[in-house]
Amino acid sequence: MPAAVEERAAALAAAADLLALAMQESQGPVGVLGGALERMAAALAQCARAIERQRALEPSSAAPAARVLADLEACREALEREIALCIESLQFHDRLMQRLARVGRHLAGLADGPRAGADPRRVNSSEGSIELF
Repeated sequence: MPAAVEERAAALAAAADLLALAMQESQGPVGVLGGALERMAAALAQCARAIERQRALEPSSAAPAARVLADLEACREALEREIALCIESLQFHDRLMQRLARVGRHLAGLADGPRAGADPRRVNSSEGSIELF
């Protein structure tokens, strides 16, 4: 097999490995995001129950109203925490898309033939040579 064909096959194998690694790295953030969404749904249900309790109370009943307000405040705090986790967890998507774009540019460059001494794990970009993972 000619050296150019072997180099191209090695580069393609390296790209496939990098894609598999990117997908493996995305599993953790997706799990965190799913857990945060489940907890947000539970917090919203808790808020709904607190609102229903408030509606059922007589206007002169101050003690239960204070409890309902405390429940609603706890729900608000929980939602703020979970939304922050969701935002953080969604950042993996941006990183993954950047990595996939780099691999795609690398593979597109293979159509022109591999460069002598090129490391298939590194891709040239406008920022210079960047480590994919």
